[in-house]
Amino acid sequence: MEKRIRALKAIILVVVMIVELFGVDAVRVVAETINVTGDTTVSTEDNRDYAVTDCTLTVSSTGNITGTVYGSGGKIVNQGSISKIERNIEVDNQAGASIQDLQSSVGITNAGHITSATYSSTYTLTNSGTIDTLNVQNPGYSGSTATVNMNAGTISSLNVTNYSGMNPVINYAGGTITSLIAEGTNGADLVVSGSHEISQLKGTVNVSGSGMLTVSGALQLEKGYTGEKLGVTKDTALTVKDGYTVQVNYKDHVYSISSATEQKITDLAGNTVSTVMDDAAAATMTVETPFTSEIYMYGEQAVAVYLAKDDYYFPEDYQATVTGGSGTLDITRVNAKEIKLAYTFADEKKDIQISLPAANARGTQDAPAGLDGGVKKVTGVTEDMEYAVSETSDTWTQVTGITDSGTLAMEPGTWYFRYKETDEKKVSAATKVIVKGEGVASVEQGDVNYGTKPDPKAETSTNTEKTAVIEYKEASSDDTAYSQAVPTAVGNYTVRATFAETEAYGEAVATTDFSIKYLETPEPPYTLVGTKGENGYYTSNVVVKPAKGYMISTELNGTYVESLTIQNSQSGTVFYLRNASGERTGTLRLETIKIKKQTPKLSLENGKTYYGDSQKLVIQDDYLSQVYVNGVLQNLDGTEFVLQLGSNNGKKKYEITAVDVAGNKKTILVTVAAAWMKTGIIPEGVLVNLETGNGYKLGNGNWKVAGDSTSYSGGTEFYVKKDGSYTFGKQ
Repeated sequence: MEKRIRALKAIILVVVMIVELFGVDAVRVVAETINVTGDTTVSTEDNRDYAVTDCTLTVSSTGNITGTVYGSGGKIVNQGSISKIERNIEVDNQAGASIQDLQSSVGITNAGHITSATYSSTYTLTNSGTIDTLNVQNPGYSGSTATVNMNAGTISSLNVTNYSGMNPVINYAGGTITSLIAEGTNGADLVVSGSHEISQLKGTVNVSGSGMLTVSGALQLEKGYTGEKLGVTKDTALTVKDGYTVQVNYKDHVYSISSATEQKITDLAGNTVSTVMDDAAAATMTVETPFTSEIYMYGEQAVAVYLAKDDYYFPEDYQATVTGGSGTLDITRVNAKEIKLAYTFADEKKDIQISLPAANARGTQDAPAGLDGGVKKVTGVTEDMEYAVSETSDTWTQVTGITDSGTLAMEPGTWYFRYKETDEKKVSAATKVIVKGEGVASVEQGDVNYGTKPDPKAETSTNTEKTAVIEYKEASSDDTAYSQAVPTAVGNYTVRATFAETEAYGEAVATTDFSIKYLETPEPPYTLVGTKGENGYYTSNVVVKPAKGYMISTELNGTYVESLTIQNSQSGTVFYLRNASGERTGTLRLETIKIKKQTPKLSLENGKTYYGDSQKLVIQDDYLSQVYVNGVLQNLDGTEFVLQLGSNNGKKKYEITAVDVAGNKKTILVTVAAAWMKTGIIPEGVLVNLETGNGYKLGNGNWKVAGDSTSYSGGTEFYVKKDGSYTFGKQ
C-alpha cells in the first residue's frame, strides 16, 4: 500500500508540474506514460515516457528511449541510450551507453557517456566514464552529503552549489576533471589522491588529500589554502581575495599569495637578473649569451656566457659579486677565453645584479733561448713552443715528438721558434735556428797484405771544402778506440773518414771494414837445390830458393835474402816470403831436409900395407848402412864395424867399401902381409903363401920345399910359378 501511495504522489506531482509549465493541453502526454512496476527490458527505440516504481528498468544495447524515464525507487540499468532521467532512482550507466540529461537524487554509477547531469543527493556518484557537465547540489540535510568518486574517465565541467549543510565531497583519484566551480557559502571538499591536473578551480573549494593537484588555467578560491599540494604552472591565472592567503606549489617550491587578481605566479613572485660592469671591465670582454629578460622563479637558473677579448683572459679564480639576492652564482671557466655564469635563484620578487670585474691582460714572453740547430734536429726545445719557416709566417706548427733529451727532428733549413700563446701570455718573439743537412761521405779500403799500409780513399759530396780525418780501430772495439795510428799487424779493422761540419752540413762520416792479411803463399813457395843422395838425403849443403819474385827470411820482420843455405839436417824450419811490394806471407815451414855430407870413417889408410899375422879394421859412422870386404857384403850390428884382416901367412890385399844411408861411399885398398915379408926372407918350417910375380928370399944355406926335391940356395931372390902354399926347410 505504501508503494502505491508514493507512486500516486509522484503522478500527481508530475501532473502539477506539467500544467504549470506547459498548460492543460500537455496533461494528455501523461496519459501516454508507461508505468513500470516490475523488472523490464527495453530493446528497441521507444519515444514514450516510463515511470519506474521500485523495480529495474534495463535498456539493452539496442534500446533507445527518446522519452523521459521517471523514477520512484528502483534502478535503471542503461546499456543503450536514454534521452532523459528524472527523480528518485538509482542509475547504472554502463560502458558504451549514453544519457542526454540526468537529474537524480539517488546513487549514480557512470561508465558510459552523460551529456548533462544534475545531482542532488546524499548518495554517491561514481564516475569512470564521461560526463560533459555535472551539477552537484547539496540538499542541505545535516549529517549527510553528496559524494562524487572520480576514479577514471572525464568530467569536463563540475559545478557544486552548497549554501548550507555539509559540503559535497569530491574524491579525485583518477581520470580528468577539466573544471571545478563551487558556489555557495560552504562550497565543496576536494580530496585528491595521486597527481592530477585541472584547468580551472574556482569558488569555495577546500582542497585536501595526499595527492598533488595542479591548476593550469585559472585558480580562484573564495577562501585561503595552506599546504603544498596545490600546484600551478607558469601560465596559471591566480586570484586571491584580500584577507586570505593561498599557498601554491610551483616547481616544488611553495609560494604564499596574499592578494592577486588574475595574475601569474611569475608576476607575483618572479625574479630578474642582470650583469653590470664598469668601462674598464667592458673593454676586456664581450657577451656571447646574455641573461634573458624573462622572469625567473625560485630554484630556476639563469645562464650567461662571456668571452674575453684578444690579449685578455679569465683567470682560474675569476669571481663576480652578487647583490640583491641570496641565490648561488656558479662561474664555470670553460677555458681562458670563456666563462659561463649560472645563477640559481633562492628568493622571490628580487632584482639580482651581478657585477663582473675586468678580465686579466695577457703578459709577454721572452724569445726562446738555448736552442741549438744540429744535423736534422734542434735541441733545447719544449712543447710550449711552435715553429715556422718565417718569423712573419701565418702558419705555425706545434712542437711535438720531442725525445727524452729535448731533441726535435727537423728537416734542414732555416727555422724560427717561438713560445706559443698561453692563457696568460702572448706569443713570444721568434728565435732563428739553422738546421744542417746530413753530411754525405764515403770511404773505400780493400784488404791489404801484411807489410804494406792501408791507403783509404775518402770522398764527400757535401763537405767538399774539408779534408777527411782518417782514423782506425780494431773492428771489434767500440768507437772510443779510434786513432790516427795506421795499423800494420794482421787483423780486422775499421777505417773512419770524418769531414768536419760546414755552415750547411753537419759532420760527414763514413766507415768501412777491411783486413790486414798475410800474403798468399805461392805454389810452390820454394825449391831445394843440392846433391841428392839416397833415402831422401842430401850429401851436400841445400840451398832454399824462394818462388820467383820473392825473397826469403827466417824472421817476419828480419832481413830478406835471395836464398837460404841449409848445412845440416833440419825439420820444420820457419821461414817467410816477401814479394817486391814488401808484402809478406805468414809463417811457413820448410819440409824435413836430411843432409849427410861425410863418408864413413875407416881406421886403415888407403894403399897402405900392414905387416903382421892380422890387422884390425874399424869402421865408424852413425848412419852406417853397408860394408863390403873384397866385394862381399858384411853383416852389420850397429853403427860400428870391426874386422880382423889376416895376412894368410903371406900377403893379402883387401878392398874395403863403407856406405852410409845417404849413399856416401868410401873405398880403401890395404894389404896385410906376414911379418917375414917385411924383410922378404921366408922363415924355416912355416907354411907360407907365395904369389907369382913377387920375389922372395931364403936365408943363407940350402933350402928345400916340402914335397919337392929341388934344392934352393939361400940369399938369392926367387919367384914362384904359381900361387900356392909352401913350407921351406934347410937341408
